[in-house]
Amino acid sequence: MPQPPVSAAAQEFGQRLRKQRQAKKLTQLNLAYQSGSTVAAISNYENGRALPSLSTLLDIAYVLEIDPGTLIKRLQPDTPPTELLAQPHRRRAT
Repeated sequence: MPQPPVSAAAQEFGQRLRKQRQAKKLTQLNLAYQSGSTVAAISNYENGRALPSLSTLLDIAYVLEIDPGTLIKRLQPDTPPTELLAQPHRRRAT
């Protein structure tokens, strides 16, 4: 069963990534190989199941010959930062 998108931001990022990849006429395999990633990772990004690290984002943007901001500009968080600040701080178990 396919996993749902992680967030609206991840879903939007994935749509932008797919559009840019297809505009360059690259397959997921080509993009993965050239960016040092995996096909599974590219698929997960495009389907909104994951977001890349900053390093991976830069590698992908370099291969696509675009500014990384093209992929992340104006993505909206699911929970606004002001709401996160209002939540009580919880300590993670280590």
